[in-house]
Parts: sequence; structure tokens; C-alpha cells
Amino acid sequence: MRRTLPQVAGIFLVLVTFVCAFAWAGVILFEGAEKDGFLYMGTSIWKLFICLTTANFPDVMMPDYGRNRATVFFYAPFLLVGHWFLLNLVLAVVVKAHAD
Repeated sequence: MRRTLPQVAGIFLVLVTFVCAFAWAGVILFEGAEKDGFLYMGTSIWKLFICLTTANFPDVMMPDYGRNRATVFFYAPFLLVGHWFLLNLVLAVVVKAHAD
């Protein structure tokens, strides 16, 4: 565990930075929309984290999409980069660190 943690910490920092950057952008883009989950930074991070882990994926973004279909331009890049690049990178780093 001691050998694996430093290798994995870097990629988790990138993942946390990615989620925080999109949460901040969501707070700015959806400003004034109190019913959206992007009113506060903490709720934005939590909402995007749930969306990224696909724990409750469509239910998280569908209320926003129902109000304004342009939110697809916010969620699509987040999900595409998050799922197809960052989560695969996390898996690769964890497997490599475990194999070493």
C-alpha cells in the first residue's frame, strides 16, 4: 500500500481537479438557477462526482436537461473526457502500481 499510494495520488489529484473545474464552471454557467444542483460549489462537486461514477447517472443530469437542452454542451464534454480518458487512466495507473 505504501508503494502504490504515491503513484496513484497524482492521477487522483488530476481527477479531483477535473471535477472541481467543471463544478466551478457549472456554478458560473447555471448562475441563478436555484433548482439546479449548481447553486453551491459543494453540491456541484457532489452532483458531478455522482454523474462521473455513474452511481445514479441519468437521474442526476435529467432535471437540468429537462429545463434547458443546451446543458448537453456542459455534460457531454464532462462525461466524454471523464469516462473515456480519466477513469481509464485511473484504472491503468492502479493496475500498473499494483503490478510493480
